[in-house]
Amino acid sequence: MRYPRLYFALLLLLAAAHLHAQTAAAGAIVEGEVVNAATGAPIAGARVKLDPRHAEPLYLKSDAGGHFLFRNLPPALYQWSVEAPGFLQPAQPAFLDLTVPPAGPICVGPGGVRPSTGPSTIATDADGTTHARIAIPLTAYGVLTGKVTDPDGVPLEDWDVGILVKQVKQATPKTGNSGSFAQPLPDGHYEITRRTTVRTNDKGEFRAARLEPGTYYVIANRPSLPGTAESSYRATYYPRAIDLASAKPLELAAGDRARADIRIVSQPGIRIAGRLVRPGAAEDSGDRLLSTQIVLAPETNLVNANGTSTVANDEYEFNDVLPGRYTLMAVTHETSDLFGGHQKAIFGLMRPIEAGDSDMNGVDLVLQPLRDLAGAVTFSEGCAPFPLTIRTDSFSTLSGGQAETVSGADGKFVLQGLGPGKFTVSVFSSSLMVGPVSIRLGERDVEKDGFESPISGDEPLLIEVGCANSRRPT
Repeated sequence: MRYPRLYFALLLLLAAAHLHAQTAAAGAIVEGEVVNAATGAPIAGARVKLDPRHAEPLYLKSDAGGHFLFRNLPPALYQWSVEAPGFLQPAQPAFLDLTVPPAGPICVGPGGVRPSTGPSTIATDADGTTHARIAIPLTAYGVLTGKVTDPDGVPLEDWDVGILVKQVKQATPKTGNSGSFAQPLPDGHYEITRRTTVRTNDKGEFRAARLEPGTYYVIANRPSLPGTAESSYRATYYPRAIDLASAKPLELAAGDRARADIRIVSQPGIRIAGRLVRPGAAEDSGDRLLSTQIVLAPETNLVNANGTSTVANDEYEFNDVLPGRYTLMAVTHETSDLFGGHQKAIFGLMRPIEAGDSDMNGVDLVLQPLRDLAGAVTFSEGCAPFPLTIRTDSFSTLSGGQAETVSGADGKFVLQGLGPGKFTVSVFSSSLMVGPVSIRLGERDVEKDGFESPISGDEPLLIEVGCANSRRPT
């Protein structure tokens, strides 16, 4: 051979090219460990999923040491998740960007996130392989079990059991949505929200799983179908209380199991009855049908409903009402549809009622006309105007609880379809961050105190807004 050195160099180049091709074909590696967040112990048998979004997802099971290893992954943006019996899944989606160069930021929900998120690192091995490592700590979930029985100890089937969790109360933002529907505890620093609802089986037993660590209350309530329980049976907190202040909380740490047996309280109440009086000559006619709904909402025990109610021939009646303070609300709808469609709320009422130990008869209710709420948006001096969405929210209304509109170029707007209830107002923009807000209805500070409907007077809703701070993230 005349050129042995040249031949040897060519062989080396071919071998290097073959090795590079093998490395490139091998693709990326993703490995990691699934562990108990509280103890650090490995979790065997966890199901780890890699989803490339535009191809079939990949699955692996963690071994006895909690370890998993994906090989030969093509470049892509992957979303990973994990499931393990007895453990909560990660609350937020996590991403791995195995593309080179990186795919760049993507949008998840209202804010932006980087494609590689979660407890992960991405590096390049000596042979050029992209190698991602993930540490996945999972929290063991708690379980609440128990049995619901009647006052005599007989199991109650198909009863709703609410699992309520205590959360730190969040301040209402200035541009403010009114916060979640919750019942403040006596100390005023916490609120109760419904975590989940389960039902009792044929033995009166229930089981609620996948509960995060926290403080819980348990309440059992009658089925929604009429005639399935005595009217004197009350929604009852664990162990046997009809108000939250007397209920016993249950503390659940990670992986805890607790039992909450509930014996339903039977407590008869009083009768409240009277007539419904509509304005003027409001009557049914051939092309106009009127129907009235009425509710009695307790002020201090939002989840323990009063007894049965009826409305017929402009007379109403509540039975088995417990002593306490209530808000009585009524709304009359107008419809031309025999099947109850195309309804419009035209009259309504909100009235405080204090129930004692004796029946209350002859409590006549004079309904008032309901009106739309007109208003206007003004901007602070030097601020450029922009369209605003104005929304009302209420959890104590008979008409759906929400009205929404967008201010026009002149700042004017009209909120339509407000029924009886107490409302809060939120203002926001789909594209801009809204500056400080002032909301007033006559002399009333709506941002602080809300407002009630039916609305007396004809004052407009006045909203003053500061300058937009910046654009919302996309």
